Amino acid sequence: NGVELKHRNTYLVDGYVGEGYSLATDDDLKFYVRMGREEGIILDPCYTGKAFQGMIAEIKKDPTRFGKRILFLHSGGGFGNFAYAEQYQKVFQNRVQ
Repeated sequence: NGVELKHRNTYLVDGYVGEGYSLATDDDLKFYVRMGREEGIILDPCYTGKAFQGMIAEIKKDPTRFGKRILFLHSGGGFGNFAYAEQYQKVFQNRVQ
């Protein structure tokens, strides 16, 4: 899973697609809301959310693999959340505004 790049200990890890392109589970949405509320990091269910969850999974598997400093390139996507408004509302029974 992933490709190790030889330049300056840079790693490219892929394969974290969740349920598939543009699909999010209720647990995914709860995680994204928690990250937004607690950390101020807005993640979308299509790209950045899955990438961020993948990073967390990799760190949990082997906390020392990537060293002490990890850079997550957040490519945006916050506006992508609007497409999931009905799903968010269903999951949180109108608690998400």
